[in-house]
Amino acid sequence: MADNLVEALDRPAAQARNSAGAVLWVLGAGLCSAALFGADPVHAWAQRLPASMVSAHVLWATETWQGMMQDLDTAQWHGRARALFQAAKNTKFGAAAE
Repeated sequence: MADNLVEALDRPAAQARNSAGAVLWVLGAGLCSAALFGADPVHAWAQRLPASMVSAHVLWATETWQGMMQDLDTAQWHGRARALFQAAKNTKFGAAAE
């Protein structure tokens, strides 16, 4: 371990840790998973947009996407994953908060 952490962090790395392609791949995978499993929150966000021609198109697109995801039964996964994370958080930190 470095004696001086600030100096170690300020030094430039010998090479980049991740290529631009790898970063874009991870961002794309995250976007796809958010689109598949987060259709309901995206639609709720679109409903809160101020009324305009663009927001009407966005709302139509999110309604259509939400319907397709409900047909595929992916809409319920978001709620289940959220409940699972909340239960894990309560298990780990619940005793400290009481």
